[in-house]
Amino acid sequence: MVTQSSSAALDSFSYPFVSNDRRSTLEPIDGILQSVARLPRSEDLAIFQSLPDVKCHVCSKIFESVEFVPGRWGHPGFDMESKTCAACMEKAEIAIHLSEHITKAAIPLRYYNASFETFNTDKDNQATFEFCHNYTLKENKQVGLYLHGPCGIGKTHLAVAVIRAQILKGFSAFFIETPSLLFALRKTFSNDSTMTDEEQLQRYLSYSFLMLDDFGVEKSSEWVRQTLDYIIYHRDARMKPVIITSNLDPEGIKKKHGNRIVSRIKGMCHILKMDGVD
Repeated sequence: MVTQSSSAALDSFSYPFVSNDRRSTLEPIDGILQSVARLPRSEDLAIFQSLPDVKCHVCSKIFESVEFVPGRWGHPGFDMESKTCAACMEKAEIAIHLSEHITKAAIPLRYYNASFETFNTDKDNQATFEFCHNYTLKENKQVGLYLHGPCGIGKTHLAVAVIRAQILKGFSAFFIETPSLLFALRKTFSNDSTMTDEEQLQRYLSYSFLMLDDFGVEKSSEWVRQTLDYIIYHRDARMKPVIITSNLDPEGIKKKHGNRIVSRIKGMCHILKMDGVD
């Protein structure tokens, strides 16, 4: 037990090797810790954050330095050596191996080189061409395209050009003729099928972009209407666009498959009429 006399003795005690003058200038450790705790976060940044912002030389996006582990700063998603962001590096890699991605998307050999650069424009299709090209420049697309017009005027070429542009941006895509889609689903009903109809449907729902070519040439039936409606509805619900080509305008599809499908298409697609000469 510390008595009053012992307390006084402690106050007068001289610490070895430390003069009375030196002790008087020392700040108690508790006070130092409290001062550090009161430092505002902005001052912490001023002390520890010394890395400047960087800019991708391809897309010009600015990357601020981030404290990715305590006390260490960097630019996640940015390669300092190439001065390129991860997204642009991925797009460059896709461009190098574009033929593999085109094959994976099941784009027919006839349209392997279909692009905006190889599309022949004229006064009849110029407006539609420009709309489709501008469409690919927009981000966060949730709306698709419905291209309709006579045979042989370049609808499929232009639609594939749209798909190609999305592949180059890193999106997944899949091309299929509408009759082929229905045939593939019917095959799942056979006993020797390796996939169920539900598994096949999920494939068509999984891609970022699904292109349905020659929509409307299929023979209508209750099963066909229900199947097409299922695919269109669920892609719309997942905010995944469809790119559709057809010889029929929406009114023609309505007569063939009913108003339900047409209503969904109008709600999730830009309707574009194409004119031209075969």
